[in-house]
Amino acid sequence: MKFSLVHASRGRPDQAGGVVSEWRAAASGEHEIEHLLSVDEDDPAGNEYAARARELQVVLVAGPNHTLVEAANRAAARAGGDVLIVVSDDFGCPPAWDTRLAAIFGERRDLAVLVDDGLGARIMTLPVLGRDLYRRLGYVYHPAYHGQFVDEDLTETARALGLLVEAKELLFPHRHFSAGR
Repeated sequence: MKFSLVHASRGRPDQAGGVVSEWRAAASGEHEIEHLLSVDEDDPAGNEYAARARELQVVLVAGPNHTLVEAANRAAARAGGDVLIVVSDDFGCPPAWDTRLAAIFGERRDLAVLVDDGLGARIMTLPVLGRDLYRRLGYVYHPAYHGQFVDEDLTETARALGLLVEAKELLFPHRHFSAGR
């Protein structure tokens, strides 16, 4: 199985690089992983992101983004994985995250997986989508949103379609500043 980590970032190349390294180190090595780092073409840290992308051998996707939603969707459009995961600068992962998610998907590619973010696991703050569901929706984040409520929309859309699988036993810690992290 191939996983595409869709990673939007702005102004935090060091933090983004740390996330790339953390996710790689925690992967089992049993699956192919591509990391797409999506940045705004007007980001003052653009040169630092380019250097990080070369150093870490990730795909750098720069574009005229106005929102996180645009940046994530731009990278997702270039992703080639069976499963797309929207990663942020403040998300960690459990050991063997790839093998554990592969077991949930099995042969299906039309699912969305709700994992535990350590903040209540109520919505998909870390979107995990199969390729077929991504194609069906045409996005990882609905483009009508600028950021707020995009997670709720994706969660409820997948639930309404009967394609949301709860895997709250998998902790992908969200180290968000609003939770003191």
